[in-house]
Amino acid sequence: MAAVTAALPNGLGLVRRRRLVVDAPEAWFRLLPGDRPLVQAGDSVAPGDPLAERSLRGQTTILRVSMEEAASLQPGDHWPRPRNGAESDTPLPGSRDHARPGEALFAVNGHWRIAVPERLEVLEAPAAGAVLTADAGHGIRLRLAGRALLGRTLLGDSARGQLEIAAGPRAELRASAIDVARSGAVLVAGAHVDAEALTRARATGVRGIVVGSLAAAVRRDLAGAESRRRASLHVHAPFGILILDGTGRRPIAGPANAILSALEGREVALIGDPAALVIDDPAIVLPDPQPDLVRVIGGPLAGREGRWLELAARRSRGTADPLVGLVDLGSDGRARISIGDLERYA
Repeated sequence: MAAVTAALPNGLGLVRRRRLVVDAPEAWFRLLPGDRPLVQAGDSVAPGDPLAERSLRGQTTILRVSMEEAASLQPGDHWPRPRNGAESDTPLPGSRDHARPGEALFAVNGHWRIAVPERLEVLEAPAAGAVLTADAGHGIRLRLAGRALLGRTLLGDSARGQLEIAAGPRAELRASAIDVARSGAVLVAGAHVDAEALTRARATGVRGIVVGSLAAAVRRDLAGAESRRRASLHVHAPFGILILDGTGRRPIAGPANAILSALEGREVALIGDPAALVIDDPAIVLPDPQPDLVRVIGGPLAGREGRWLELAARRSRGTADPLVGLVDLGSDGRARISIGDLERYA
């Protein structure tokens, strides 16, 4: 800690650092039993290339197969359609049609349990990159070619579109501001967005939302809508919501907003693991945050930003507490804020 503090003025090194942008991020796409990867390690992919077929809903079946076939199968193997109508590979009584493709799960008394998807949707690469691993029933890992602006959570799907600023960093995006003219876009929605606006965005073809925070009640509504969508087996265009902070309503941080403003009009992608906005073009110059900028992340001043001045002793119950920073909040004046309630950017 002393070495970090010495590198920055006036004790600023004691403030936790939040990384804002990472180069060449590794993205993880989870696959469930029955999902089928369409790529393999070493492949290069471009935006829109198919990565896998994923099941909206599926079941499993136990197949009676020959001893040779049973010995050759491994968990995760793709189960092919039968050749020449072979009758030796037949499902046990009560099982589903064995002719449909699926994924071998495990052996059962000399037979095999197979995951058979009900209906497949294609998982597309949201950004360019190289495939590091591709394992059925596990997932696909890509090393992306661009950079990523890190958030906290992605709800929904990985998606891609042209970035549009639809609301200021402290504003709230309303449903009335969304129409079909924004179809295919990724919208910056400001500090908050409600369920009505998100429903309208998806219905009008918007591909993604970037927002400072999202209330827990809205998240529950979205989870219910996603469950109903999957139950209906209706395939929709990808739609994702990148939450930059958390559930408490607060504006988009100044450094993140500066980056989003610099990207307006350009193609970007949203990914879920890590939750981030991906920038493909390496030539884009992204603004760096001011080194002495700090943001309040807890307490009554949460969401405010200011310039770090120095460590400031505070007396609490008769004892000195040195882990307090003096912060210039501009028009709100100077405030003594616990270091635990602050973060800085890098």
